[in-house]
Amino acid sequence: MGNYTSCCVVFTCSRTASKTAKLMDSQGKLRQVISLPVKAAELMLEEPGHAICPLHELKQRNRLIAMRADDELLPGKLYLLVTLSKVNCKVSASELAIMESTIAACAKRSSKKRNGAKVLPAMAGDVGGGIRGRG
Repeated sequence: MGNYTSCCVVFTCSRTASKTAKLMDSQGKLRQVISLPVKAAELMLEEPGHAICPLHELKQRNRLIAMRADDELLPGKLYLLVTLSKVNCKVSASELAIMESTIAACAKRSSKKRNGAKVLPAMAGDVGGGIRGRG
């Protein structure tokens, strides 16, 4: 007698974001480090001539402070990959503002890729099958 329709909505949360750290290189490219825990030395071996600097330290001290080789990257944090010649250099307010705008632009681009709600394709096919006719 009635119509049966079903809509299944799945909200995707970025649970992996809490288990990853982000690393931004000097060109402004952002990449996620998924295999945490990882030591700074492992990343520095992949990028010779570079050091890893935590962004929160940069904001506090206005200076590019390199991590020690045996320091581990923390989940949910952002790190900068800088050349060794830039380590311990002061960062001006304008340079910090440029970095923050680049980070915000990267975050905005990655949030556009991840939509909040999705309909499962398997469930969408069941919508027509649930309608019952008279008989």
